[in-house]
Amino acid sequence: MAEPETVAGTVSAALVEIEIGAVATQVPILRTVAADIAMREDLDLDAIDDLRMAVDEAGSLLVAIAAPGARLMCSFLPAEDGITITATVRSRQDDIDFRSSLSWQVLSALADSVTDRVESEGEDRVVRIELVRRRAAGQATR
Repeated sequence: MAEPETVAGTVSAALVEIEIGAVATQVPILRTVAADIAMREDLDLDAIDDLRMAVDEAGSLLVAIAAPGARLMCSFLPAEDGITITATVRSRQDDIDFRSSLSWQVLSALADSVTDRVESEGEDRVVRIELVRRRAAGQATR
């Protein structure tokens, strides 16, 4: 996960973290939070819609591979140049490759940057997807 911005050793007040059950019926919560944060950050309407759809795709990808009873963690970090969203879930799958999926192509089209990382932790894999959506050129920050 991306390191949160710090000021004098404290986590940025702008950081929002949410933990939900890793089930499809919970993903709309993340989509709603993403849109709300994007609106509060004065992103344009296209960027808000793109971010909402990107978070939905990322959440759906992670829910599909989640271990039974896993939690889906999502952090939203607004910054001057845009918003970074990191979603994380535990999985028991050995072969995790999102990059060849249609969902990954959609994510890549909706976000300015998309990365994934899989780390082993005991029997589980910790799977992260990070999205970055930058502000439009010339768009002022709040």
